[in-house]
Amino acid sequence: MSSDEESLLHHVRLTGLMPGGMTYHYQVTAGGVNVTGGDHRFRTFPPESGSFDFIVYGDSQEQLPTFTQLERHKLVADRIAEEETDITFVLHVGDTVGDPENPEEWNRFFAAGGGAMLANTTIYPITGNHEERDGGGNIS
Repeated sequence: MSSDEESLLHHVRLTGLMPGGMTYHYQVTAGGVNVTGGDHRFRTFPPESGSFDFIVYGDSQEQLPTFTQLERHKLVADRIAEEETDITFVLHVGDTVGDPENPEEWNRFFAAGGGAMLANTTIYPITGNHEERDGGGNIS
């Protein structure tokens, strides 16, 4: 799959994936350079009759000057990465960042958890009160 679109945030819709716990490998390249640092993977959901494990966490936003994403979120993300071979997905229950309109906060979130957890684990984020705009509308 490829795209010539240039953007700060790029969405890719994957279709035709096989269910049943299939493992897919991927890498992201930009300008011919592998920007993800290697081969990464994700799994589809297990068969309907199968059981699965998942992790729930939230409130990972930094609260400067008390602590940063690296001091808070990285600890959790690194621990999740240790467990990743046994979990199907991660559910982040909101308050990922303190100011959702600040791209630097998102960069720090992804940098702090961007190692094995975000590269090899499916994460489903839920909007928290810190991701809401002043009028109550959600950030997309």
